[in-house]
Amino acid sequence: MFRPLTTAASDRRLRWTAALLFLLLPCTATAQQQLSDAADQLSATLASPNFQERQQALVTLQKIIATPEGLQQVRTLLERDLHPDAARRIIELTGRIYAGSDYLDPLVRTASEILEQHAESQRWFVAEASAQILNHSWRRRVEIAVGELISLGVPLEPRDPRKLWETSAPSPIPRNSPTSDQSVRIYLDQHWPNTPQCFRILSRLKLLATSTRIGFGRVHIYQIDGHPLSLEDIAALKGLFGDLRVQTRGRVCLGILQDGFASVSGVPVGSLSPGGSAASAGILPNDVIVAMNGRELLDFDELVTGLRQFSVGDKIKLSVIRGATQRVLPSGLPQPISRETMEIEVTLQGWYDPRLLDPEYQGPAEEQVPLPQ
Repeated sequence: MFRPLTTAASDRRLRWTAALLFLLLPCTATAQQQLSDAADQLSATLASPNFQERQQALVTLQKIIATPEGLQQVRTLLERDLHPDAARRIIELTGRIYAGSDYLDPLVRTASEILEQHAESQRWFVAEASAQILNHSWRRRVEIAVGELISLGVPLEPRDPRKLWETSAPSPIPRNSPTSDQSVRIYLDQHWPNTPQCFRILSRLKLLATSTRIGFGRVHIYQIDGHPLSLEDIAALKGLFGDLRVQTRGRVCLGILQDGFASVSGVPVGSLSPGGSAASAGILPNDVIVAMNGRELLDFDELVTGLRQFSVGDKIKLSVIRGATQRVLPSGLPQPISRETMEIEVTLQGWYDPRLLDPEYQGPAEEQVPLPQ
């Protein structure tokens, strides 16, 4: 008995396979109608009530979008008026690529662009499916946002966003030090591009500042004198990240963290940034800074205010009392206090290593992070 070479089912599979493969062809003006027909065929197949047809279409589509060219064609396809089920399945496959490899993979970056674009789609089912993937893979979204800001020349640390997830200590109310590589530190100064694109990318980091699930305060923005931000921009930043994480600073940084209790008025020095202005000049932990250029300092705020009149490279003289920080000995008795006062000349540095302005700069093996003064 004669048997036909093709059946109705196999004929349908051939048609949608051809439609999928056609998506890889360059889209010229003369090919617009063919592309439209191929998209219609694909939409119908991915939304087919036949389970086997849908699965076979997904397998073939998965192979196609595993290439940069195929993924770019998917971007074009999603801009068409696809059946909701077809669009959702295409986005789900795009989401697998987005979450499945290293954030530096160009394919992952393309998938990210597609999802970010369609999370703002006017078609609610496309926007919802894209936003759901972005929210679920929030770590990946943060990593890519950091990488994109670096590529735009924004000075920030750590240069490798994967450090954000290393050795995270569990806590009932998790918090991270602003000087730790588990917090993103972004410096908004005269080098800030100040474009809508940069602001949109920056807004993706909101979760690091507000989520109790991953720890409070994992993004810190230093708004440095000379920045191009308007008052409206600053208000928008504070609305995203909170007042405490958008801090105003002068152009220079001593690189000290206040700590401890001093028996005299002044600024007790807790820890210092290795290689920072203060550490390079010879200031030590437990010192107390009591004057700057002969002017008495009563507290930390006066030090911060006084430094705002200086620029990178300026020299200042700090009056320091060594050993004036009250400590308790193992016996429980207060540590004896000395009153050795000295004058130390400090050459002021900026808030970050100038090499951070180079998108190709990866940073030293051990990050030397500036401490908030």
